[in-house]
Amino acid sequence: MDNKKFLDWWKVAVDMHNYAPDPNDPLHYYDYKSAFESGHSVPESGEHWSSEFKSDLHPNRFVKGKDPSVNRPELEWWDTKYQKAATSADVIKADSLRQEFEKAIYGRIVTGIRK
Repeated sequence: MDNKKFLDWWKVAVDMHNYAPDPNDPLHYYDYKSAFESGHSVPESGEHWSSEFKSDLHPNRFVKGKDPSVNRPELEWWDTKYQKAATSADVIKADSLRQEFEKAIYGRIVTGIRK
């Protein structure tokens, strides 16, 4: 990987989306280096990054089936990373693991709790 090109690409992302400057910050819950290496461009403000590079603990990994981005109203939950139906138990487990991770690293829960 061309680190200079990646850092230039990352600077665009930081400036456009007001991200923490370290692309490896665990709170990103996203593999930006893999997205860059796969040729993904930085999405415009209001657009979304590809779900394939989300961490398994990404806060928006699971969305309600009726969410317009999924439009699967017959499903309660949709796993955006693995593109499959999910259960409430999957969502609760991921939220619990993320909270434990954040408490271990930061001493507190940093991301919001899903309702």
